[in-house]
Amino acid sequence: MLQPNVNEKTNAEGSFFQIFEDEDFLIENVNISKEVIEQQAIQHPVIERCVFEHVIFAANDFIGIEISNCIFRNCDLSNCDLSKGSIHRTHFFNCKMVGTLFSENYIGDVDFQDCKMNFANFSDSKIKAARFEGCLLNSADFIECLFQTTAFSQCDIDQVNFSGTHLKKMDLSSCDFNQLSIQSENLKGCKINSRQANYFIQSFLGITVVE
Repeated sequence: MLQPNVNEKTNAEGSFFQIFEDEDFLIENVNISKEVIEQQAIQHPVIERCVFEHVIFAANDFIGIEISNCIFRNCDLSNCDLSKGSIHRTHFFNCKMVGTLFSENYIGDVDFQDCKMNFANFSDSKIKAARFEGCLLNSADFIECLFQTTAFSQCDIDQVNFSGTHLKKMDLSSCDFNQLSIQSENLKGCKINSRQANYFIQSFLGITVVE
């Protein structure tokens, strides 16, 4: 996985609202902290080489967003619309993204670590070289997604919807769930643990395995 190409030490301190000063809605090379951005609507904003810390993005409409080489720490992006965009070489640490729309996105070299992402929607996205580690993903949607070199590690994925998504070469063995939505044929080549195997045997075959 490629790391974000951003130099936090040389970035200037700034405000997200600087984006309105650029006719192309571009903001780059700034560190932003403890700011609240709410109910803003920007078509195709571009964010490059920025660091966000303790920033609240509340219910913003950023359709077609492009984020590259950025770091988000302890930020809240809940209920934001980030659909039909791209996120590249970006890390999210301990962020809240409940109900956030990532649908129809290209996501490449992105690290989601210890994030709360319940009800997030990644449907119809291409997700390449991404990692979800220690994340809460209850009731999230990954419908009709294309995964490539993507990992879920120690995540809570209960009631995640993987309908129409192939999990070949995926390793879910360290994740927790009681129920998933997925077609049996799309599990081929997926690595799971024995408890998870018992769940799928019962779900697809109606067989109860007694230990």
